[in-house]
Amino acid sequence: MMKYIKVFFLCMLVVGLSSCDTDDDIEYWLSGTWNGTVGSRDASFIFNENRSGSFRIEGGDYGDFRWYFEDEEYWDAPSGTIILDFGANDKACIAGSWADRASLSGWYYEYYEDYLDGFEGRTLVLRRVGSVSYTHLRAHETLMNLV
Repeated sequence: MMKYIKVFFLCMLVVGLSSCDTDDDIEYWLSGTWNGTVGSRDASFIFNENRSGSFRIEGGDYGDFRWYFEDEEYWDAPSGTIILDFGANDKACIAGSWADRASLSGWYYEYYEDYLDGFEGRTLVLRRVGSVSYTHLRAHETLMNLV
């Protein structure tokens, strides 16, 4: 009987961990607060699910934007060029961007036209700021202890 109880709990644990979605849905992984560097300057970006956002780069660059992907083909992939549209035809971009749920990297172009003209951008490396639920962490810890 004890064997069946252990098997039952192991199955429940596996089902619980499998609900930790591993498919990177753009709307999910991009939304949030990201801190890191652009070139050698400290930076912070916020991407909201409603496609608005804001940024601050050390040295005085800051602003609010609407964001979207340059090519809609990238909607189902964790990479692409992210356009930051400040309005009045003023745009910046993060090109060659790659992201998962913890990091975002690419090249930052202060002016979208510089990207289009082939100029070199500044390296962008950001890490997500946020937390994971205690239950989620305990589930992973329990799984590791079962082996």
